[in-house]
Amino acid sequence: MATADEDPAAGFRMLTPAYQEKSPGYIGFWGPLRSPKILEVAGDPATMTVTYTYSYVFPGKGKATERVTLELEQADGHLLIDGAR
Repeated sequence: MATADEDPAAGFRMLTPAYQEKSPGYIGFWGPLRSPKILEVAGDPATMTVTYTYSYVFPGKGKATERVTLELEQADGHLLIDGAR
């Protein structure tokens, strides 16, 4: 979360190339977002997913809370984000 908030370009590099193509608004979302806080997180190694709930402040829109499931893929010994729902 800190990477996405503090350095959106570095966070974008944590996406698979295929997911980067599907996420043209990534930097536009994470760039202005402020005060992200993880409220809950759970990983499932069997399905290569991690689900988390987080809150954040988006300038001009106020505070929001979202629950996201990330689909992960292993590449060169690292986990990359390959999708979200």
